[in-house]
Amino acid sequence: MSDPYQKKSAVTGEAYDPKTAPRYSEIPTFMRTPRESRLNDLDIAIVGVPFDAGVTNRPGARHGPREIRNMSSLTRTIHHVTRVNPYELCRVGDVRFTNVYHLDEAIKSIEAVIAEARRVVGEGPTYISFDVDSLDPVYAPGTGTPEIGGLTTREAQALLRGLRGLNLIGGDVVEVAPPFDPTGNTALVGALMMYEILCLLAEAVVYRKE
Repeated sequence: MSDPYQKKSAVTGEAYDPKTAPRYSEIPTFMRTPRESRLNDLDIAIVGVPFDAGVTNRPGARHGPREIRNMSSLTRTIHHVTRVNPYELCRVGDVRFTNVYHLDEAIKSIEAVIAEARRVVGEGPTYISFDVDSLDPVYAPGTGTPEIGGLTTREAQALLRGLRGLNLIGGDVVEVAPPFDPTGNTALVGALMMYEILCLLAEAVVYRKE
């Protein structure tokens, strides 16, 4: 079986592995893997999504995938701690992004959580406590117990908005730790989540008065 990572030199015609070539050579791809067009040929596809639509102030993230491709040439073939060589275990390739990502599966998951929460509390008085460490640290690093793999801010907003119409009597936002929040992003997230809860409470108060 031929090595899927090897290429032929345009000059000599000899086969070589780009991952062993000087890091400043070659056309940049993620981790110096081959550029592929078919997902069926791969075990793992690395895809760059050049997307920054909807930003209010500083666009530029659309250039992120290209620059990450550049910098990923510095990564090793074999992990220096675990000794894992992902390129031996799987066939990995850089696949061109062709479509805006779909949120269907994430939306279904959020809807299931909302439905369960509404089932549990029913019509009884409900207090919402929002812990910012439920968010992934990329969104809320300024907290005492950051946990990777957490919710996105979009998912958190969807969860809170899904509680609209419950008999809410109060709420809080906890675990914002300014000493670990040099950019202020966590405090901003906390303020906006608090605003989401405030809007829910306001509607609940009006409903009870009626």
